[in-house]
Amino acid sequence: MKEQIIIRAISQSTGEIYKIQVTRSDGVLSIRCGCPAGIHKMLCKHRIKLIKKDISLFLAEDHSAIQEFYMWDEFKNIEEVFNQYNSSIVAFETEIKKIQKEIKIFKNNMGEILNDGIKYT
Repeated sequence: MKEQIIIRAISQSTGEIYKIQVTRSDGVLSIRCGCPAGIHKMLCKHRIKLIKKDISLFLAEDHSAIQEFYMWDEFKNIEEVFNQYNSSIVAFETEIKKIQKEIKIFKNNMGEILNDGIKYT
């Protein structure tokens, strides 16, 4: 049996309203957002906020539908999977910052070497 909930989110930058379609069917849960990132199948802040139970971007009239979604067994599964992926993303972003810092140091060192000159042998 297919069940669907439509939730509306407000864009923080434009005020535009985006529809989030939450569907469950045969044990599969999908969350699609109509924002530009969601249309391109990218992870958007509207879906992140929905999964993290931050309902600040959603229309008040949709809060009861959101609470219904949170009661679904499938939500508990996606919440767990999302938290695992999010931990990995945080770890990757931390590593990227470290590498970017090392690159900056390397570039600064190379700039100093070029300024000071390279001795020929």
